Amino acid sequence: MKKTSRSLYLKPPPASGITPKLPLPIKPTKRYAKLYTDCRISLHVFLECLYDKDYSGLVIQGKATEEELKSAWNKIYLQSCELSGGGASPIVEKIKHVQWLTGKIAFAEGVVEILNYCYDPELIDLLKKIGIPLDIKPGDDRTKALRIAVGYIKRIAQDRTIAEAELDLLYNESKETVGRDYYEDWLDTLSQIRKYAVLAIDITVSQFYKAIQKARKDYGGNSADR
Repeated sequence: MKKTSRSLYLKPPPASGITPKLPLPIKPTKRYAKLYTDCRISLHVFLECLYDKDYSGLVIQGKATEEELKSAWNKIYLQSCELSGGGASPIVEKIKHVQWLTGKIAFAEGVVEILNYCYDPELIDLLKKIGIPLDIKPGDDRTKALRIAVGYIKRIAQDRTIAEAELDLLYNESKETVGRDYYEDWLDTLSQIRKYAVLAIDITVSQFYKAIQKARKDYGGNSADR
């Protein structure tokens, strides 16, 4: 079949005797952002995220922070690995580690916020279970102990920063292994099969991988598989 030009495809209330509210590593704001977090995004946006680190296409509404954009992208990439049948990989494991640290931080911040208003031994035990020891008894001034807890949270945040840097390196290595040509070749093949131009901007990531699976089953794949 005739090859088509590749350039066509890519483009709770306070209790008595409470202590002052403590500052947390990440302060809540009224800002709101709605983002894509799954493979219903177009392949075009997916490739911009993967190869150019341009996450702007993930924003549906509002203004997102860099942390929110990266978190959304990591969720999308994990789903894409499931759709492609890639299975476990260093990137997948590192993304899960970053997500675990992010959840740990959010949980710890929420618990410290509650303990700042009232004493709760069960919450104190939960913090201990995730590596944040607190020695607080009923009637104690909790200020010092909670500031120490905030310090532990900051250390976890530093661990996450390191893990995110390691994740970036893994992303860069993967781009050298699987370049844009892989997606270009498959768009070309799908266009030939369907007899019309299949553009990256017109096909979602989910549709793309489902189409690949069908092509492999019906036609034995393409040059990108070899």
